[in-house]
Amino acid sequence: MKGQYFWCLLSGLISIVQVVSLRAGPSEDSFGAGSRVQAMGGAGVALSQDASSAFYNPALLTKCPKQTLSLGYQLMRTNLKVQDSKKETLQNKQLGLLQTANLGVCLSPFTNFGFGLYASFPAQLPLRLPSIESLNATPQFLMYGDNAVFPSVIVGLAYAPIRQLSFGLAAAISASVAIQQSMHMPVFAATVSPQLSPAIQLIAGVAGEPVEKLRLSFVYRQAGFGRFDVDVDTKAFFRIPGLGNVGDASLPFLLGSVLSYSPAQIAFGLSYQPDIFWLIGADVTHYQWSDYTGPFMSARAKKNTWGAYPITFPPEEILSFRDTFVPRLGLECRLNEKVKIRAGYAFHMSPAPVPSKISNLLDNNVHRVTLGGGYRLVSLTDLTIILDAFVAVDVMLQRSVKKVINKLTPNQPTDYNFGGTAMSAGLTLKAEY
Repeated sequence: MKGQYFWCLLSGLISIVQVVSLRAGPSEDSFGAGSRVQAMGGAGVALSQDASSAFYNPALLTKCPKQTLSLGYQLMRTNLKVQDSKKETLQNKQLGLLQTANLGVCLSPFTNFGFGLYASFPAQLPLRLPSIESLNATPQFLMYGDNAVFPSVIVGLAYAPIRQLSFGLAAAISASVAIQQSMHMPVFAATVSPQLSPAIQLIAGVAGEPVEKLRLSFVYRQAGFGRFDVDVDTKAFFRIPGLGNVGDASLPFLLGSVLSYSPAQIAFGLSYQPDIFWLIGADVTHYQWSDYTGPFMSARAKKNTWGAYPITFPPEEILSFRDTFVPRLGLECRLNEKVKIRAGYAFHMSPAPVPSKISNLLDNNVHRVTLGGGYRLVSLTDLTIILDAFVAVDVMLQRSVKKVINKLTPNQPTDYNFGGTAMSAGLTLKAEY
């Protein structure tokens, strides 16, 4: 009986505690930044030369050709399927449609210095307000999950002691807002005190040109995440029909979860321009996913009481994420004074294990193919206006899951496969002056 009261309390509290979460790292960590680089497979570690350098490599903020102001819009739509052995589609959680707008600024206030700001914000209403959930069996996609999208800002500063060498530092700033709700029921009452840690991700980069037309770059990006911790003090009341409350007991515990996670990253990149018509870029990024513990909320007893045993609810599932490498390749061809065409490719290795226990957190290797171009709309002595566009197609390979029935979730899917596509496209209007 005591244990049943405890589970009921926790289940009720987890169902009402919600959080509005920005992506722990910038949203660009999932979808890229800047139409020019996105058209080139996202290989921006050595290729970027506008405000998006604050994300890809802040050292390149000294390479902006002029003072630059940009406005952009992009959307992504997913078409991912989860089907059982009978080819019937299972209910799942995925992104659906995401629309974002962005603003970029790249300035050179002093000789040898560069400053950049890149901000993105949702371009759709209503805003996404997902629940932070306990461990459950609903299939949901790791990289294309239905996360909240709120404004994020990346601010960077670069210094070039000589023309061939530059250093940069940036901070991706995001935050989280808790929605506190009171719960009062005839059986128990609860006081909820949420605490959210700040989500600030530092980015450091260096870029060098050992020979003419060749650029080498290195970037380190700190892990970014926000923890959501809730200190809960509950009081259960014991009632007897006709007599009312005959006693009560205190049940203190902690709720905790890691919000959207951006792993620590190390990236190497190069760009090479053999002549005025061609530009080639490539980079490879190591993602330290092995430090990630998963997205689910759990509850722990604060101390031993009659109803709060030293246990974890729900039973924690160890998700063994693995580190990955993501290679990217981009190509740009200048057709004439006004037109450039671009193409790129990236291979995203999956960090997630095949589901084998209660949760069904889905992910697999993804091939990304990109196309795009740039058109110079206005070309004056003191003003140049350029329109960049891109389209990208992500193909997630099919993956099969076969599990034994778990007694805690007897109705969960045990034999299914998943995969599909996601498409993104965007435009950026850039003024150089």
